[in-house]
Formats: sequence, structure tokens, C-alpha cells
Amino acid sequence: MSAVFERIYVRERLRLKRLAASILGNADDADDILHDTYVKLSKRPLTDNDSGLIVRTVTTLALDHIRSRKIRTGLSLHDAHQSDATDSIQPERIVCARCDLSALLNAINTLPKRRAQIFLLARVDGMTYQQIALHLDVSLSTVEKEMAAAIASCHKWQQMRGRK
Repeated sequence: MSAVFERIYVRERLRLKRLAASILGNADDADDILHDTYVKLSKRPLTDNDSGLIVRTVTTLALDHIRSRKIRTGLSLHDAHQSDATDSIQPERIVCARCDLSALLNAINTLPKRRAQIFLLARVDGMTYQQIALHLDVSLSTVEKEMAAAIASCHKWQQMRGRK
């Protein structure tokens, strides 16, 4: 097992769990995703700069979990003969929201690495710009500029999605 991975995993575990829980909407499933991440990455040689890989792995595994759950749910709904229309509205909204989240996360992953990292630290972890600057050892001005660019990218993505 990689000592570097162990150190990153222990240090970031709570943040990773919050991320997985926010994607999944379920803390119990988030624990499963963290376990799967641990199993998947524990044998890989990682460096201290690979925390982004761990975040992407958690995100990917959580989205895969949603997809498989969606398939299982779709199959069980197909087998059910009667369903109340009001019951089907809520799961559909949840699936649509998760699909939108998946698309947004994919868009975030296309951002330059530092920009995406700053955006996630601010929006997912709730860190202040000053905390991010200290954490990444960059200037406050850099954090502000990267966040402005990330937010502009998100707005552009949202506008493009609205046209589809």
C-alpha cells in the first residue's frame, strides 16, 4: 500500500465523504464509495499531488453507482404493473438533478486543474478564498481570478445546456 495514498486518504476522508454524499444524496452509500475508492487506489503509487485523482475517482464511482441504481430502478419500475403518478415525479426529478450534476462535474473536469481544484475547494468544501490561497500556496488574487474564470465557465456551460 502506498504511504502517500494512505496519508491523503486519511487527511481528505471527511471531505471525500461529503462529496460522495452530495452526489449520491445518501451518507451510507458514500461510505461504500469511499471503500471502493480505497480498494481501487491503495495499490497505486501516488504522489502528494494526486489528491485530484482521488477526488475524480470518488466522483466517477459515485456517478457509476447512480447509473447502476438508475438501471436497477428502471427495471423494477418496468416490472411493476401499477404506480401512482405522484410517486414517479420525485424519483424522476432526483435522476434529472443527478444527471445535471454529472454533466456539471464533467464540465468542471474540463477546466484547468488548478481552476477546478479552487472551484471545488470553495463550492464543495466551503473553504474561503483566503483558506484556499494558504492551502494551495498561491496568492489571494490568483484564487479570485481562478474562481471568476470557473464561475464564468459554469455560466457558459449553463447557457449552452439551456439551448439543448
